[in-house]
Amino acid sequence: MAQVIGYKIPNAEYLEEVSDEELRDLYSSALATLYPVDFEYYGYIPVESMASGTPVIAFKYSGGPSETIIDGQTGWLASDEEEFYKLTTRVYNEGYSEEIILNCRKRAELFSIRNQTKLLLSYII
Repeated sequence: MAQVIGYKIPNAEYLEEVSDEELRDLYSSALATLYPVDFEYYGYIPVESMASGTPVIAFKYSGGPSETIIDGQTGWLASDEEEFYKLTTRVYNEGYSEEIILNCRKRAELFSIRNQTKLLLSYII
């Protein structure tokens, strides 16, 4: 049991360093990625998680995650620590639809190198 922002989350585990292969396996086998960062300019972790079809629980005031996660479709955005905990336990107890997994993968594709390069070139050319 890991403690996230002061709350004990059942079956959550905090990992510091993993290989790229382990990271892919962890993302794709996780029920959700918990991202309790309260300020982030962009945040690759939510996009990496969504690319694996795994939704993300993050704070809506965190910057980057609020721009990459679509609340209720590719993850959930909490207003405060209590809501973060409640969302986490709800997802743990109730799960989510297959549609969310598909939405995650589709959303992450928007942030791929290919799509971001096309977007950048569209502004330059």
